[in-house]
Amino acid sequence: MPASLSVYLLPEHLKQGDLAGGVAVVIDVLRASTSIIHALAAGCRAIIPCGEVSQARALAETADHDPPLLAGERGGRQIDGFDLDNSPASFTTSTVAGRSIVLTTTNGTRALLACRAARMTLIGSFCNASAVIRTLCHRADPVHLVCAGTDGEVTAEDSLCAGALAAGLRDVTETNPTFNDAAVRAVEQFESCRDDPGLLLTALRESPGGQNLRRLGFDSDIRLAAERDRFDLVPEFEPRRGSILALRTIP
Repeated sequence: MPASLSVYLLPEHLKQGDLAGGVAVVIDVLRASTSIIHALAAGCRAIIPCGEVSQARALAETADHDPPLLAGERGGRQIDGFDLDNSPASFTTSTVAGRSIVLTTTNGTRALLACRAARMTLIGSFCNASAVIRTLCHRADPVHLVCAGTDGEVTAEDSLCAGALAAGLRDVTETNPTFNDAAVRAVEQFESCRDDPGLLLTALRESPGGQNLRRLGFDSDIRLAAERDRFDLVPEFEPRRGSILALRTIP
């Protein structure tokens, strides 16, 4: 069981060496984390995260055979010429099963790439929270919950999810991990709507990321992101391979 748990409300809050020897969990509830989980649950073979649009295009163009799907957004909208946007509803079995996906998003993939120094990097959201908690409670490494934020600003949906993971890990471990101040505040924030799915959905809608998605007509994505424990899988980012695969979860 982990001895310590730290929350970082933005990737920019990470300092050199913070993640060494630990497990990072990247959280971008609206929408990269949620979409990655939906894609793998739909049978996607692997997801390759990219920080820049040009890099994503180059990877797709250089594929010798079975070219990957291009997915992602900038400013919340699908990138011109890409096959898919960043909506979790877009990653259906008929569209992505057996395919690789190259993904680039405004916030989530950049947060993921910022965690390459960790011993293990997982991806969490509300839709796989219990699976992430089970995975973490069987490891002794320090845990680092890294929130993606929205355009460099702290956003409620990510800190709420960090609070849900921290509270869940605390509840299932025999000895409480040591929390940093941000983790304590995230748990307090989550506890205020822990038993009320309606309050959680409202909080996600009213967050900066949620308001932006509503303006763009993606309220249904917020509803999907607010679903708790829909999937029993945990994506793992493997920096050496440069790809995200589904980690076999612990029952």
